[in-house]
Amino acid sequence: MQTSTSVWSQAADLFARALELPAAQREAFLREQCAAQPDPAALYDAVQRLLHAHESLDESTDDSAPPERWHEAAAAAAEDWIEHDAERLSPGSRAGPFVIERELGAGGMGRVYLARREIDQGEQRVALKVAAFHRLAPQVRQRLRRERQLLASLEHPNIARLVDAGDLAPDRPYFAMEYVDGEPILAYCDARELSLRARIALMLQVLAAVEYAHQRLVLHRDLKAGNVLVDGQGRPKLLDFGIAKTLAGDGGATDAAATADAQSFFSPASAAPEQVLGAATGVATDIYALGTLMYQLFAGELPLATAESNPALLAHAIANTVPALPSRAVAQLEKHDPQRALRIARQRHAGSAAALSRQLQGDLDTILARCLRKEPAQRYASVERLAADLRAVLESRPIAARHGETLYRLGKFARRHTVALSLAAAICAITFGFLTYTVLQSRQLALARDRAEARRVQAEQVTQFMVDLFRANDPEQALGKNPGARELLARGSKRLQRIDDPETRAALAFAIADIDLSLNDFDGAERHSSDALKLRQALPQTDPKALRQTYLQRARVAAARAEYAQAQQFLDQVEQRLPSGAAAIDESLQIQRQRAGLYQSQARLEASLKLWESVDREHQQRYGGSDPRSIEARHGWTSALRAAGQQARAAQLEAQLPVVSAEHADTPVVAKAIYRQALQHRDAGNYAQAERLAREALRIDLKLHGENHGDTADAFNALGTIEQGRGDYAAAVDYLQRSMQIKRAVNGPAHPRVAGAQFNIGLMRHLYLNDPAGAEPHLRKAVEIGAAVLPSRHLNLAFYRMGWAMALHDLHRDADARAALAPAREVFESTPGQTLNLALARAETVCLSAPPLSAAQKTELAQALVTVRAEQAADHPKRRRVESCQARLKSIAAR
Repeated sequence: MQTSTSVWSQAADLFARALELPAAQREAFLREQCAAQPDPAALYDAVQRLLHAHESLDESTDDSAPPERWHEAAAAAAEDWIEHDAERLSPGSRAGPFVIERELGAGGMGRVYLARREIDQGEQRVALKVAAFHRLAPQVRQRLRRERQLLASLEHPNIARLVDAGDLAPDRPYFAMEYVDGEPILAYCDARELSLRARIALMLQVLAAVEYAHQRLVLHRDLKAGNVLVDGQGRPKLLDFGIAKTLAGDGGATDAAATADAQSFFSPASAAPEQVLGAATGVATDIYALGTLMYQLFAGELPLATAESNPALLAHAIANTVPALPSRAVAQLEKHDPQRALRIARQRHAGSAAALSRQLQGDLDTILARCLRKEPAQRYASVERLAADLRAVLESRPIAARHGETLYRLGKFARRHTVALSLAAAICAITFGFLTYTVLQSRQLALARDRAEARRVQAEQVTQFMVDLFRANDPEQALGKNPGARELLARGSKRLQRIDDPETRAALAFAIADIDLSLNDFDGAERHSSDALKLRQALPQTDPKALRQTYLQRARVAAARAEYAQAQQFLDQVEQRLPSGAAAIDESLQIQRQRAGLYQSQARLEASLKLWESVDREHQQRYGGSDPRSIEARHGWTSALRAAGQQARAAQLEAQLPVVSAEHADTPVVAKAIYRQALQHRDAGNYAQAERLAREALRIDLKLHGENHGDTADAFNALGTIEQGRGDYAAAVDYLQRSMQIKRAVNGPAHPRVAGAQFNIGLMRHLYLNDPAGAEPHLRKAVEIGAAVLPSRHLNLAFYRMGWAMALHDLHRDADARAALAPAREVFESTPGQTLNLALARAETVCLSAPPLSAAQKTELAQALVTVRAEQAADHPKRRRVESCQARLKSIAAR
């Protein structure tokens, strides 16, 4: 008698061969083949079960097939194969280059093993996923290959990365992922009794990973506690993209299969209504699952009970039952099971269930309710917006979800009482209209009369103000002097106090603040824009658009002064006051330009690039490519692209802009356009043309603004980078020094622009002039300024710290170098797109270690060098630095 394992192994072979025959010939073939075996009845029965499962799976790819049918067939086939899998990999066996250590688990698609391989004199451990019943259905192979294709496109510190992929004979796909030695996020939080604030902070990292995947057009569709592990460093890692799909796929059979597949394998505990109903899935599906995960993390329970065994009843509950608010769920649990409620509260660092319920009330209730709405369109539009509300909770700011919650609930109420509310509304409208008509008629003439008189007085006062201001050029008053724009503004500022009408004073203060900004007089702009806002806020009938423009001006001034949090608040004020409709589109685009620039200033480059791309597209459609607003938006986008290291894309976009000739009139717009053309030629290696254009821009800036202006400083900086490209490093430092002196005079000694200038000089002295002693003070100053005025995790501050650490290392101050480098490396590890800088930081960390190196350190240095060589030319000083370090350490080891 054969064992069940050997029967199933033979059955799998016969099943694969039977699939190649027409259905009418299979019966005779199976009878003949099974008759020659020791246990023909058992073998025939096993093959028939496999064929039945395969036919059910194939039929279920039709959208009309009920999801339960696919689910039952797939589950039965998977259960049979997993139980009798003759191809299970045993410890010590090989799978491609990997050696199996032990099995980690098995599921509907395959088995996962802990495996290892030797690499660069070190050892790499991976989680190896292998198709377990690949011969039962082609869908299994398709799913596994689709999962590894999607993983190959994702590189994020909070997503378990793809390490390798291949196939085992016969046609058995596998892939190796980063092995995460951690705990599921819920168990991790509960075991450490993390507070709600700590759990929110952890979830923000998960949201960053999901948002990153969405930006790469990958939808996870199975977000749950078991698929988020937290490693020993407290960093969450997102796993299992087995039923993921692309948000913008190629269409056709592949996407259809992915959709049908996902309908079978979703997890009921976190499934969105559209998943159980077989409807289309999208970003809102992942939002729902994130809401379910946060509900568990915060309240200790799932939003809906999933113990129901009847698939139809479970689907009905998911699609129709509205979960209790998490605060109410905790309160209800305290009544029915006080011991469990108390345990959940203590696991969340709360003294009692009542205390936990109070912490959940309000913002967190609202956020989770928004995530778990049945209608996908009523959930958060993106993971970024959900994350913004969670950050607002941590920072005690208002959340955006509150704005729509009342209207949403009122809308639900209105749909339930349509007739009664319609009658009541009609009666109220008639009554209100009759009452207001007579009042408005009587006041209209009086208001028009008062307004006309106010405009007349304002016009007279503005005229007198301008006459008094420019009378300063009268020889009798000028006394032989020719006052410049700054002196005229100073006189105008003093004359403002003589104007009695607050609306006129507000308009003039607003205009002077704009001129202050163009002259880089940020203190004056702060003073005058603040006065304008206070005056307009105090007016009983201020013009709403004028008030919005004043808030927007305050945001521009705050951003120029590196007061980014305040700038964000002013922009929020403008957005909250925007009217709906087409009339506000121009203002909305103006706000978006400011917000995208603010994101860039805060080094939130992914958010900045995403918003700039959208803003650029809308400007091109609404205004056309030659409109100044469209040009401003395009330059904002290219500036962010350059900051993100995407020089080629920036140059490509700028090449599409209208070309401004130096023969045009000397204006600030022409100077900026010529300056940007100089940068394009510099990036393309056309240094002679770049220098000619940069000098022309500098000539116009000096003529219009004089020495002390930000545009003049930028022109000197451009000349410095051009000389750097040519290899004249001494000349480059001279230009950069002059740029820094101007920035310090314009912005003050402790401004982010000054920090950047100090860093540029320090980097040139250290890496290009081999003068670490001369570079160290500049790099230290950049770090000191950055630490004082920038957020602690600002990307620029990380750059400054790594540059400083390199100089300290070369000055043999290794302890100081390690202290400076550690926070920089942490930022690079948690920031998407920082592959090169992370490799440089890892290499510098190893180079600061005392020999002999461990195997892991050797591996880390070797991998870092591979990345650096792929990203930088052979003569780049940073690449030479890493290569020199490796050679030095090898020489020490060989002694």
